[in-house]
Amino acid sequence: MACSIFGHLFFALLVSLTFPYAISSWPSQSAPGQSAENRSDPGQQVERAVELLNQQDYRGAVNLLKSAARSFEAGGARPELARVWNMLGIACRRMAEYDEAAVWLNKALHLAEQIK
Repeated sequence: MACSIFGHLFFALLVSLTFPYAISSWPSQSAPGQSAENRSDPGQQVERAVELLNQQDYRGAVNLLKSAARSFEAGGARPELARVWNMLGIACRRMAEYDEAAVWLNKALHLAEQIK
């Protein structure tokens, strides 16, 4: 039970760190070779992913967020990458994919600590 409580507190902390940031001003960096839907800049992908999360289309959001993460990683956009990884963790958790959620949330947390 302590593990479960810790997990919920950890999740709540990460959620509170993710959503205060405005995503409308994300830098546009496109990775070459993306599919037709994923050719938009990563900021637009994240905005669309947030819409999908709100519609509870978690799988669709995960696909867009992974594409955005690749673009941010290639462009060296570390704060944006940390936010996207955090959102990936949230989406995976909502799909009950707890192991994958933990991976994304840990990556986000470690990168956020490096950025400070």
